Amino acid sequence: MTYRRGFMYADVLCTLAVIGLMYALVMGYATRAVTHTRTAACAHNMHEIGVALRAYALDYGGAFPAQQCGLEALWDKYAADKGILVCPQVEVLAKTQKDDVPPSRVAGRTDLLVDYVYRGGLYGDDLPSLPVAMDYLARQHQGGANVLYLDGHVQWRAFPETHIFSRQMLTSGALDGTPPLRGDKP
Repeated sequence: MTYRRGFMYADVLCTLAVIGLMYALVMGYATRAVTHTRTAACAHNMHEIGVALRAYALDYGGAFPAQQCGLEALWDKYAADKGILVCPQVEVLAKTQKDDVPPSRVAGRTDLLVDYVYRGGLYGDDLPSLPVAMDYLARQHQGGANVLYLDGHVQWRAFPETHIFSRQMLTSGALDGTPPLRGDKP
């Protein structure tokens, strides 16, 4: 009985099919992990914005920056790392979807990029459940957005109407004191 040496065509095809399947599985998990990491980095940035806003309020008698000043008021003195005003997910969106980027990116500004909407006119002793800032789009991170509350905590929120812009939700008071939706992550 003699055996042939080498691979048969079927062996090579089966091996390539298994490698392709494994590659597809790994890439699916890797893509989700990268998206989750961007969401977590954004939440961390928003937490740092909350710390900077608290420092600002200490210097100005408990008042947060006015709406006209926005988060730009934190730029020089309170935000040591200017990167906290930039969402990593917007960096990706700016390259792929030109319609859904914050105004500072549309204007082509490179000196001051702020990827979050801000609700001014609040004081440090207002209700802790009031939202202060959130992602530019309500669907920015996995169909939801990170929201910074007055007490400093950041929460990912799912919004049923994703076509409404975050600025409208923040300034209209639609998020004031609202409990998290059922699909929200803790």
